[in-house]
Amino acid sequence: MPKELISFWRRFLRPLPTTPPYAHPDDLPCLIEKYGQSKIAEPSNFDSFIASTRFGDSKDRQLHLSLLPVPYLGDLRRAEIVILLLNPGLSHTDYWGETKSPAFYEPFRRRLEDSLRQSFSGQRFPFLGLDPQLCWWSGFEWWEKKLHDVAFKISRTHFNGSYFKALRDLSSRVACVELVPYHSSSFGAHSLIKKLPSAQMAVRFVQE
Repeated sequence: MPKELISFWRRFLRPLPTTPPYAHPDDLPCLIEKYGQSKIAEPSNFDSFIASTRFGDSKDRQLHLSLLPVPYLGDLRRAEIVILLLNPGLSHTDYWGETKSPAFYEPFRRRLEDSLRQSFSGQRFPFLGLDPQLCWWSGFEWWEKKLHDVAFKISRTHFNGSYFKALRDLSSRVACVELVPYHSSSFGAHSLIKKLPSAQMAVRFVQE
């Protein structure tokens, strides 16, 4: 099943769209039907995001399709623990990291793309959410907080108190799968769960 799920998302990457919306081609008709062609890729970058009425609106439930989808994080083939989640949240750091500064967004987007491909050659942290080099990203802040107590105990038990080594160890053992792979500040896409092919692929992965 990891192979089938990974192959599904590699189709999104061949070739990777150069402009939003960033959605799996099988999902796109459902998303256009729900949000409309004209609004599906708004806002398109960090500057347009912070200038929009969606910035700071915690009740905004529309999916953000100007950000790369995150159907999973971590090495699905090797992970000992797979954590199941509803969908990626949203922070201004997502837009900033993916679109604002080449010094950040080029390597950050490359990491996200590598995660989609499940290509981790030379990566010490296959699970991005535990990489301290991404401490500016809300994804790291969320995951490090969730797994802090576990990592801290591992650091004392196995790594002579090195929290860094404990995070690196966890990063090779943990993965997550999102039911809906698209970002939102507040989830309101329940009607799409049974329609999106990507969501059905996630369900199949979990069931099988």
